[in-house]
Amino acid sequence: MGINLIRCPINAAVNGFHTSFAGLQKIALTAKIEAYGAGRVAIAQRTTIDGGAVCRASGGKLTIGDHVYINRNCSIVSRASIKIGRRCTIGPNVCIYDHDHDFRSANRGTQYVCKPIVIGENVWIGANAIIIKGVTIGDNAVIAAGAVVKCDVPADSMYLSKSEYEIRAIEHKHGGMAGVAQDQE
Repeated sequence: MGINLIRCPINAAVNGFHTSFAGLQKIALTAKIEAYGAGRVAIAQRTTIDGGAVCRASGGKLTIGDHVYINRNCSIVSRASIKIGRRCTIGPNVCIYDHDHDFRSANRGTQYVCKPIVIGENVWIGANAIIIKGVTIGDNAVIAAGAVVKCDVPADSMYLSKSEYEIRAIEHKHGGMAGVAQDQE
């Protein structure tokens, strides 16, 4: 704990004071708290972030409430806004992204589609879950391990996702289909 009394102010200075820490936190030495560009990270008191976790604001805002536990190897990256409420527990290897690449664009590596994520209070997110852009998770919800959360989750409910999948051809903005052979006569 003592090391974080030194590390948190140093982290804030290194990130151009785009990171803020309220009260005491328990942040592993191998966890990364980063802010780039106009990005802002705010972490409330009594938050624990385990080793290998990445909490990054790449132009967006990442707000983490008090008494939140973020397990090892989680990846939380904001280009718009991610808000995690008080007393949430996030299992290992969870990914939370408020953006994805615009795969229809010719510049898919640098263009993003962004929508805010809001995670309520006292939410439990199981290991290996993925929370995608535009999702709101209500208070006291439980997200099952391995779930891919693509829609809002009401308060006091459990979200499970099934392993069904579908493969579709990609229609590019300039027309035509990628990876689909055209009949030749």
